[in-house]
Order: sequence, then structure tokens, then C-alpha cells
Amino acid sequence: MEKAVILGQRQAGLVEVPDPQPKENWVLVKVHAAPMCTEYKLWLAGRESAFLGHEAAGEVVAVAQLGRVQVGDRVAGDFIHCQQPPDLAALLGSPEGSATYAQYLLKPDWMLSQIPDGVSYELASLACCGLGPTFGAFEAMGVDAFDTVLITGAGPVGLGGVVNAKFRGARVIVAEALPYRVERARRMRWWTPRAMMSCSRCSISPVAGAWIRPWTALAWWRRNACALTRRAARGKSRSSASATTSCPSASALT
Repeated sequence: MEKAVILGQRQAGLVEVPDPQPKENWVLVKVHAAPMCTEYKLWLAGRESAFLGHEAAGEVVAVAQLGRVQVGDRVAGDFIHCQQPPDLAALLGSPEGSATYAQYLLKPDWMLSQIPDGVSYELASLACCGLGPTFGAFEAMGVDAFDTVLITGAGPVGLGGVVNAKFRGARVIVAEALPYRVERARRMRWWTPRAMMSCSRCSISPVAGAWIRPWTALAWWRRNACALTRRAARGKSRSSASATTSCPSASALT
């Protein structure tokens, strides 16, 4: 297979390496989309590297045993900041398969989430580093419509935080100096459902205890916001007046 490598300062290329082989619960994935994280900094600095990337979306093309995924599944997965990273060379006999800037990669099946029908590989790949970190953090903290979230830096991960915070009904404040990023953040104000503007104190829980994949969060919220708001106004509002008062926690992005 071919994979991308950094050869020197602002120099990159493609090299031929042996195809990785699945083993045990490590499955072979054909890469269709691989987001760029901080690898460009290595390219700018001229730090040579033959193993680039940690996140990708693709298609399972080979497995060594029955498991959570099968050949033909469309999947996305990430592997970063692991406290006990596996030694692929010792485990699988070759270090190839760990980089995502390649035609094929290896991932343990438990790490791969299946991509819903109708979601492209490009969009699904954003669920890794783009949406994944803040999705998990907000889930752990129980962020909801009564919270205000401050996001310092509107880069890819920061903008993903805007998506996830708005999905959960929180008010969002973004601190950013770069004009381009400021404009991108301001353009995301349309993700605040207008139906939310009339339920100031309703206890709305769009997740309702269910696990919702990051890449379906926005679509799910937009489909169900009106119904959830009406239901909350009927059964969960503290008073009839509270259902008609403008909600400060659902104000537009500032």
C-alpha cells in the first residue's frame, strides 16, 4: 500500500510499504477520509515522520475473527492520548497499520463506530477529533440548557464544542481573535433552534439517557427540537408563565 510521510521541512511524499494484516480483534480498514490534526506542524518544522494521523473513516475489508464489525461495514475510529498505547510491531509483527494517512489501517473492533446510512465518510470522520472530545466531556459533565459554556479558541475542536453545546441547549460564549474563526463561529448561531427561545425554564434533556453518536447529534436535535420543547412546556415547566418567557440560556451565540 501507499502512505504519506514527511521527508523534511515542507517536504512530503508517498512511499510503498507492506499491507497490514488483521489479527485477533484488530481489523483491516480501507481509509476513505482522514482528517488532519496537528501533523501539519511537523511538516512546517521539518520533523521527519513515517507514521502520520490517528483518526479516520473507512470500510472494513478484512477481519481475523468474528467480532463487533464485519467486512463491508462503514466505520470511524480514533486512537489518541492513550495511557497504554499498544506496540503494533510486537502485537501484530509490523508497525504498519498504525498511521491513518495511508490506504489501509488497523484498529481494534471495539474502537470502531458504525457510520449511519446517509452520512458521508468525510462528515463521519469529524466525529473523531472534531466532535468527539467535547461530546464526551459534555456528556460526562451533564451539560444542559441551564449551563453556559465558554470555548476558548474556535479551531476545529472548539467549533465542535459549539455544535455539542448547542445540541444540549446550552448558551455558548466563544473567545477567539482570528477574524476567520470568529466569522465561522458566528455563522453557527443558526444551530440554536428557534423553538428553544420560548422555553426559558423548561428542563429539556434531548439525550434522555440514550447514547447518540456525535455525527447524528445535530440532525437528531433539529428533527426533535420542536416536539421536545412542546412536551417540556406541557409537563416539565415550573409554571405556565415560564413556558412563554424568553430563555436567556438559549440566546444566540455571542
